Amino acid sequence: MAKLSDKLWVWGHPTNAFENKWSITKKSFMSPGDGIKWLGGRNVFYIPTSYAVDPDEQVRLLDDMQTVGWSLKPDNLDMVIALGKKYKNMKIGILDDFFNVENENNYLKYPPEVLRELAERLHKEGMELWMVVYSKHFRSDMCPPVDMREYFKEFDGVTFWFWNEGEIEFYEERINDFFEQTKGIRKMIGCYLYNFGDEIPSNIEPTIYQLEKALEYLKEGKFEGLIMHTNCVLDIGHEVPNVARDWLAMHLDDEL
Repeated sequence: MAKLSDKLWVWGHPTNAFENKWSITKKSFMSPGDGIKWLGGRNVFYIPTSYAVDPDEQVRLLDDMQTVGWSLKPDNLDMVIALGKKYKNMKIGILDDFFNVENENNYLKYPPEVLRELAERLHKEGMELWMVVYSKHFRSDMCPPVDMREYFKEFDGVTFWFWNEGEIEFYEERINDFFEQTKGIRKMIGCYLYNFGDEIPSNIEPTIYQLEKALEYLKEGKFEGLIMHTNCVLDIGHEVPNVARDWLAMHLDDEL
């Protein structure tokens, strides 16, 4: 039976990608691979953001990981597929911030029929198509003007995130809406270790609440992975990453 350590991921960015961004002023030395090992897991999503990285080198450095996913963009599908052919643990292409209109990979550029073709190309190489959605998209004033279910069903899986820490107040409501709209689709849940929405360090209580709920849902089979965000905040002196690591250490061997 799988353990939490088998289902634990880090949402990885290039080392120190957030210094002088999001009101973060301290330098980080954690790579995505170092970050997930520090947390006790075995899986990495690699999101280069705007940094120029060598994808082949970065995936090679993750050859001891169980599973690796890479951020999809309009011009890198062939590259991601080539990585999947070369590295057996490279299994996922993921579209970040899919319903955010300011993102270059948003739903307006990937209608369902295009997603279907994208998924088919990945499936031919034994890879999967995943995406990111936020709790805010299940609010009446923030949901996109489309039926999100028509998009969800074209993906192999969806990752679900609470961007603003204040949204945790509506955790049950938002997550139940998410479950309702993603029936039959595989899911992972993300947990931020920095409050990017407000550009301040996260608080302990809502972080532990999210971790405990995630473990509950993992044991119930509602999610298949827990993603910690991000390696770039693990070693910059904030309290929450260390608290989260201690909590994880107590549960890494829990059977799911």
